[in-house]
Amino acid sequence: MQKTCICILHVCCALIFDRYYLLADTLESRFAEFLDISNIKNGVVMRLDKFLKLSRLIKRRTLAAQACAAGRVIVNGKTAKASYEVKIGDIIEVHFYSGITKAEVVSLKEIVKKDETDLMIKLCDV
Repeated sequence: MQKTCICILHVCCALIFDRYYLLADTLESRFAEFLDISNIKNGVVMRLDKFLKLSRLIKRRTLAAQACAAGRVIVNGKTAKASYEVKIGDIIEVHFYSGITKAEVVSLKEIVKKDETDLMIKLCDV
C-alpha cells in the first residue's frame, strides 16, 4: 500500500511539472515578441553599469551607476539609467571631465579578462 501511494504521488507530481513546463513554453512562444524574453534567455543583454565596468570604460560598477544617475552616459542618443539593458550594436557615449568616449557594443560576455576587453567594444570617432 505504501509503495503504491508513493508511486501514484510520483506520477502526479511528474504530470503537474510536465504541464507547467508545457504551459511556460507556450506562454513564452506567444509573448516573446512583446516581452523580448528571447534576448534575456539567451544572455544577449546586460545591465549598463555592469557592461561599463566589464568593458573597462569605467573602473568600478558603483562609479558607472553614479555616472548614469548624473546623466553622463548616453545610449543611442538618449540618457540611460544604470538598469538599461545593453544589446549588441548599441552606441554608448560616456562624458568624462576630459572629454567624450564613444563606443559601439560588439559582444557581451559575463566574464572578461583584461586582454579581451577590446573585443567587447569598438571605439568610434566623436
